[in-house]
Amino acid sequence: ALPILVPGDVFILPGKKLYLPCDAILISGSCIVDEGMLTGESVPVTKIPLPNIDNSVPWKIHSQEDYKKHVLFCGTELIQTKASSLGPAKAVVLQTGFNTAKGDLVRSILYAKP
Repeated sequence: ALPILVPGDVFILPGKKLYLPCDAILISGSCIVDEGMLTGESVPVTKIPLPNIDNSVPWKIHSQEDYKKHVLFCGTELIQTKASSLGPAKAVVLQTGFNTAKGDLVRSILYAKP
């Protein structure tokens, strides 16, 4: 199991199957993720690292609609990782707990609006 993670932490993605404990953004390497628990899709998704662009525009705005191809979502299953020429696949923690996409889904079920 991973140690306690907080937003801003950088962690190495292991080469084995793993349920992601947080929302994170991929910064190196690539991976294949099963997002079925969030999206209902049965086809695994390939995630690619956020391009290393020296620019003051926030990454989410810069990537526009495509930003999800860089994000690993909490509760989804990491199926496979591939290292880059810079080393192992790495990600930065974006959100944890109820602040994740999964947490938002759980909160909407528990506290549904009438």
